[in-house]
Amino acid sequence: MKVASISFWHLHGTDYARDALQHPELELVALWDDDRDRGIAGAALHGIEYVEDLDAILEDPSIEGVIVCSPTSEHTELVVRCIRAGKHVFMEKVLSSKLEGAETIVRKAREANVALTVSLWRSDRGYTDQIADLVSDGVVGRVTSARIRDGHPFALPTDGHPRGTLPERFYDLAQAEGGALIDLCHPLYLLTRIVGVPRTVMSAFGQVTGRQAEDNAAMLLSYPNGAIGIAETSYVTRITPFTIEIHGTEGSILYSEPGIGALVSARRNGSPSPSDGPDDRPRLRYRTVSTGDSGWQEVQVRPDAPRALDQWVEHAKTGTRGERNLELALSLSSLVEAAYESHSEGRPIAVKAV
Repeated sequence: MKVASISFWHLHGTDYARDALQHPELELVALWDDDRDRGIAGAALHGIEYVEDLDAILEDPSIEGVIVCSPTSEHTELVVRCIRAGKHVFMEKVLSSKLEGAETIVRKAREANVALTVSLWRSDRGYTDQIADLVSDGVVGRVTSARIRDGHPFALPTDGHPRGTLPERFYDLAQAEGGALIDLCHPLYLLTRIVGVPRTVMSAFGQVTGRQAEDNAAMLLSYPNGAIGIAETSYVTRITPFTIEIHGTEGSILYSEPGIGALVSARRNGSPSPSDGPDDRPRLRYRTVSTGDSGWQEVQVRPDAPRALDQWVEHAKTGTRGERNLELALSLSSLVEAAYESHSEGRPIAVKAV
């Protein structure tokens, strides 16, 4: 399938371009970017054509799909434009910062019968469905609390980068429509997948480095059954691991793996990975009294599902559609909208139904 990249605004744009170039069923041929200099540089990096007029890509019948990594503020307009041109769309999260925009994108994709896939990569990791199944099987009993944390240090200063390594556009609210919450939104959609959709969201934001957008965020989620969820995201944590905690009336589940900061630190110190202690590798364990308390049980993490990009290619090729991915993406937009509204108004906000 011949495809084109639409914007390298998001840093993952170049990652997906590299993946597409290496994919046996994709041929990446062009890049459009409204920032001409960025577009020319990106196209040269990957050995593809820079196209100055987006319509030239959209009107080319030989290009069947597009990979969209534009500013969040442009997602709805750009993605709908691509869908109307009949292109299959793979895109960086989120669908939109507003549920209305997200619903418009999904509705248009369904009406046009094009394959739309959102990169929610942690939902495809083996531990996600494994933990959800453990919860469904009653290992923790009735869930009473859940907490997921994800963070990296890329807003913090380093040698040669006194303002950190994230581009300043990531803190521009007009383009990004938020900071650490919307960009590192993985805990929100994982809580939805594992625990369900909450009733309300209350946000707390921090600006540790003094930027316009938040570089530190926490969301308190309230569920109809009395459970509480906590989602934490940060650009200013140097070593923090990625962690999932699920607690309930009968037991607990704990998952951890080295965070991005630990991986970066190890590489800077000349090692391909963190040290080999028990907390320096993916680790999933649970303890339950539902079948008699046998202490903490460590279990092997399941293999990952196919990557989102591979799923997209398969949907485009076979005519199938990734409805679970789209439902999760819609729920994410609803949570993101509620979280920013909560920060703006200083109160819990009801989550809109999807």
